[in-house]
Amino acid sequence: MARVFISFAGIAGGKEPKPYQEVSYHWQGRGEHTTRYVQAAVVTQLGATSFDRLVVLGTKTSRPFHEATLRAELEALGVSRERCYFETISEDVADFGQQWAWFEALLAQVDVGDHLVLDMTLGHRTVPIVFSSAIGYLQRLKRVVVEHVVNGALERGTSRGAIVDMRDFYVVQDWAEAVGRLVDTADARLLAQLAAAAPAGSTFARLGSPARTPGGKAASARTRTGKAASARTRTCSSGC
Repeated sequence: MARVFISFAGIAGGKEPKPYQEVSYHWQGRGEHTTRYVQAAVVTQLGATSFDRLVVLGTKTSRPFHEATLRAELEALGVSRERCYFETISEDVADFGQQWAWFEALLAQVDVGDHLVLDMTLGHRTVPIVFSSAIGYLQRLKRVVVEHVVNGALERGTSRGAIVDMRDFYVVQDWAEAVGRLVDTADARLLAQLAAAAPAGSTFARLGSPARTPGGKAASARTRTGKAASARTRTCSSGC
């Protein structure tokens, strides 16, 4: 099991790459870091040396432009060269086969049980859509734990940016499945497991109590009704 950070190096406007502007990225409760690369801000605020592997995906145009400077900045933060990988993905957004190649590129970077931090900020065009689908697939195929899915949002007219964590939207399917089990079968075990693992402040953490879960009370009522019906059935079978 490893802690893996995956990000993108894109093109900062236009058809040719150019340097990103320097931005002071702040993440609520985690501090602030000024850099040209949002990747550096994210890993700094999560603990640069806590990652076993950092992977930056770029196109054949953007990767050569950003790799050396981004690698140097990450190394200055304590990320060794051996833990930092740069990979090339296609920039042909119209080729369906290449879209599957992006999907497979992400799968190849993650092993069973890994903890994943994904930065979508500089994703090339439709790449974030494909990678969003890959997250759900990884959660089921490789039991990946999604820690954060972040986006660095520049505040208009300033040199400041906010790092926004969209993780809850990528685990909503798991919660929907857990709530479905509770409502249909009164089995709250998966819901309890998800609630126990939810980070502090998570939107879904409050669902740990079945009574606070949509359908939870109804499910409990149905369970009690079912037990009563079963008891009546047993009584009648003994002689009604």
